Amino acid sequence: DFAASAKSGRWVIFVTHEVGPPGFQTTDTAVLEPLLKYLNDPGNGIWVDTVKNIGTYIRQKRASAPY
Repeated sequence: DFAASAKSGRWVIFVTHEVGPPGFQTTDTAVLEPLLKYLNDPGNGIWVDTVKNIGTYIRQKRASAPY
């Protein structure tokens, strides 16, 4: 559940081989499109970015946090 993950501050990472019509190791475009629409809606409060960008942000925040 993406909403529960977002509220608890957890990560959800998608990895796929291909995107297109249903097939072996292919993510069905018809399933992916509504999910992406939901994830990209700012009203849902979900940050969609690359692992690299999010990791950089976290490292920067940790470096500036007082201990």
